[in-house]
Amino acid sequence: DDNEDWECIAQLEGHDSECKCVTWNPTSTLLATCSRDKTVWLWDCCLSGNIGSGGEDGDFECLSILSGHEGDVKSVVFAASHG
Repeated sequence: DDNEDWECIAQLEGHDSECKCVTWNPTSTLLATCSRDKTVWLWDCCLSGNIGSGGEDGDFECLSILSGHEGDVKSVVFAASHG
């Protein structure tokens, strides 16, 4: 249903500029975000129904910040072999 209601369960903070892309890995245990601040953030998450590392439902922990890009990072995707 296109009119389905959505509920915000978490707000991730860290990027210094607008986030350009957010993507889940195939098992929905990792989230990657990228931004105009020239970084990619990799998040561990615990959501109901996934294989997360534990913690409270809706918890997100930054595992790594990938920096050193020379410009805005506008897209991020997980490689199929690195679910």
